[in-house]
Amino acid sequence: MPGAGIVDAFLCRSGSGAGRLGGGTILENNVVQTIASAGEAVAAGAIFTDWGAEVIKVEPLEGDPYRALVVQRSNEGQDSPQFRLDNRAKRSVTLDVRTEEGRQIFYELIKRADVFLTNIRQQSLERFRITWD
Repeated sequence: MPGAGIVDAFLCRSGSGAGRLGGGTILENNVVQTIASAGEAVAAGAIFTDWGAEVIKVEPLEGDPYRALVVQRSNEGQDSPQFRLDNRAKRSVTLDVRTEEGRQIFYELIKRADVFLTNIRQQSLERFRITWD
């Protein structure tokens, strides 16, 4: 698991209204962009959905390997129960961020995000040309 246990989340735009109280859920009208696999970042994204944020998860073209984790024989062909729990209410898109086209789509998605959440090591993100700038 690349970057397991490392979670980075930061605000992408200021003045987004995150943390408003009253008139809906605390993160309503906020967008969270994730690129993560298994672990704390994925679970944190689920909590953001519970709080009303729109969470968009980027997965590799073959899908998140976490989907097949601990799948019992009775569940073959389905996502693992833990994957379903940690990815509830999220929207997913598959992108190959190793390609220029995939990165450009990712950059367009991140432009509208209030929060970027990842557990991918910084060196790997830099290799994909995804930097904090």
